[in-house]
Amino acid sequence: MFFPKFPSASDFTLTSFYKSLQEYLYIYKKFAGKKGEVINKGEEFTVQFYVWNLMRRGLNFPNLWFKDVKLVITGTRWAEPVKGFEEKININKDIAPFQREFFEVKFVAKEALTENSFERGLDFLEEIAFVRCSADVDFKKLFHFEKEATFKESFRPEFLPEDSYQFSFMEEEFVPHKN
Repeated sequence: MFFPKFPSASDFTLTSFYKSLQEYLYIYKKFAGKKGEVINKGEEFTVQFYVWNLMRRGLNFPNLWFKDVKLVITGTRWAEPVKGFEEKININKDIAPFQREFFEVKFVAKEALTENSFERGLDFLEEIAFVRCSADVDFKKLFHFEKEATFKESFRPEFLPEDSYQFSFMEEEFVPHKN
């Protein structure tokens, strides 16, 4: 699995920061409803499109959330969404670090490879869709910082000599100890 990295301080520009954030928005597909090895012309099939926020979770990682995520799925010479040449999907959820959402889109095959293509030795995959994903970065969450710490204190009674001093944590000054 590929995990992007933020630019170092010496390489930091607004463009490098933008490109770095963009790399955390990952899209991929998986066939969900395909029967057999070949999809013939006119046959319908289903594709699941995933939008994944690759930012890891944890206190040592930026709190990168994507909101207002949109997918535009456009058909190709080989296939198109059943609803039309272009299908638009609005994701009504924020995508948290290392979370993903998926959507199923039904396609219909517009063309199939002919036997001549295989005889000529062409070995290629048909482009079934062009997918454009857009999202906003939730800067309020991105620049929300958290820090954790554990503190320990002894609650055992301390026996001090009569003229000794103890430190008062409430007043942050030395206070004479009187029994």
